[in-house]
Amino acid sequence: MLAVSRCAHSPKCPPAVRTCGKLMGVVFRVGLLLVIFPLLLLSEFAEKEASSYHKRAMETFAALTADQTEATANLGKATKDQAIAGKDQAAETADEARAEEDQAAAEKDRLREETSEAEAQQNKGRAAEEQGKANSARAEAEAAEASADAKQAEAAAHAGEGAAAEAETAADETA
Repeated sequence: MLAVSRCAHSPKCPPAVRTCGKLMGVVFRVGLLLVIFPLLLLSEFAEKEASSYHKRAMETFAALTADQTEATANLGKATKDQAIAGKDQAAETADEARAEEDQAAAEKDRLREETSEAEAQQNKGRAAEEQGKANSARAEAEAAEASADAKQAEAAAHAGEGAAAEAETAADETA
């Protein structure tokens, strides 16, 4: 094609070849325009499309960044709420432990009181037992004293009988 184009510009070239060369040059230029113009349009469209894609990508990135920031803030709030709940639960557990300690102390006091009452009852029983022994010893002493009195009365009665017998004997003798 270049050979025909060169030949078309030379004075020795036949007129048909010259016309053909010029025609080919025009066709080549028109062909170039037909190829280049759509390519230019296509590149312009591609540039607009790329710009639009880039703009959408940046908007998406900004939205994702905002979502991520919001998610981080929500996670921070959730962590804070969880810490508060943990603190409340710890306080509740401490209150329960205090209540259990108070209940154990009350139970200990109750057992101590019951033990004291049992010891008092035991002491009262011992005192009653000791009093019973003392009463028994006193009764025995009184019985022994009564027995001694009875023996003394019996001895006095024997002595009285002896004296009566002597008086009788003396009366018999005087008579």
